[in-house]
Amino acid sequence: MANYSIKILDSIDKFVGEAESWRSLWSRSGVVLPTVQAECIASWMRHHLSSDAVFRAIVVEADGTAVAGIPLCMERRAKVLRTGVLPYSGTLLCDTSRDDTEKIFSQLVKGLKQLPIDFLWCGEIRYEDFPWKNFCEYWKSSGHSSRTTSQHHTAVIPLYGNPESVVASWDKKKLADIIRRFRKRYTPENHEFRVVSDPDEVVAVLPDCFVVEHSGWKAQTDYCGSIIKRGQEEYYLTQAKILADQNLVRLYTLFFEGQLIAFQYGYVVENTVFSVKISYEHAMREFAPGMVLRWLIYQSLLDDPTVDYVDCVGIAGTHQKIWNPQLHTVGEVVFPLTMQGKIALSLHKIYVKMRGVSSPKTDES
Repeated sequence: MANYSIKILDSIDKFVGEAESWRSLWSRSGVVLPTVQAECIASWMRHHLSSDAVFRAIVVEADGTAVAGIPLCMERRAKVLRTGVLPYSGTLLCDTSRDDTEKIFSQLVKGLKQLPIDFLWCGEIRYEDFPWKNFCEYWKSSGHSSRTTSQHHTAVIPLYGNPESVVASWDKKKLADIIRRFRKRYTPENHEFRVVSDPDEVVAVLPDCFVVEHSGWKAQTDYCGSIIKRGQEEYYLTQAKILADQNLVRLYTLFFEGQLIAFQYGYVVENTVFSVKISYEHAMREFAPGMVLRWLIYQSLLDDPTVDYVDCVGIAGTHQKIWNPQLHTVGEVVFPLTMQGKIALSLHKIYVKMRGVSSPKTDES
């Protein structure tokens, strides 16, 4: 039987000091997104939160090896409810090779209850996937209550199998329109599709991508918070440096007559390309640069036997239906940890019932 222990890291510096152990846990967790690494989480906190923000990370070890962990920021909700929330890109990690998951989760809960919080409040998570699904099942089987709310879906585009079969699954009418626009406006001489992965080149090209991002419609509407706001460039440059040095960054670019008119910033890990930011030059919209770039990216990936999926990360949009995507549910799960938290959750249930507005997207258990 393994000897379990709980380690609570009470500062960002201590968390980064455990970066190698955390990276090893990430590699065994089944979580593919690379921004869950300690350095990326620390970079986000340092760029976005005040210096007095309270951070904790709980690590469960078995015989001295990290087998589970979760990073948290301490916040107040409704002024009185103390909550532990996930920092941007932070998530629960658990070693997929273990057969003692319930015991590991038991240790994790013990660690959570050592923190001065009433709730573990986790938003923007794929709670139907490992390890969240397993943790929710463990939580419920242990007699605890929780609240699960579906927020939106994210699109994952499959590219594995016979390329002709993949293309045949795409929306033929809309695909034909993209190809028609491409042939009408683009020639071998006036455009260049380029994939950038070299760390120095990524850092050199990203500022031009920010200019393109700020020219588009998203900058005018702040669409779903997807814009790289002015002042956030330093964070993305820092993140790009961290991940490009691991050969994980991919910057897909489209140039027209020497001018950058569209880009996609993201990562490639194992068999998945993550599309984190994609934008185009607003003045060139008649050339459909965004859709053309997507088509060029997917065409190139069909010839890459190491890539099976494109994970679009954010809220699924109608434009992604062209590519026959799989939809993954993203939502929020609230776990009460104290009597005050349980009472607050019970009062919320009563409030919902009295109003008679219980939503099918919300599960109280």
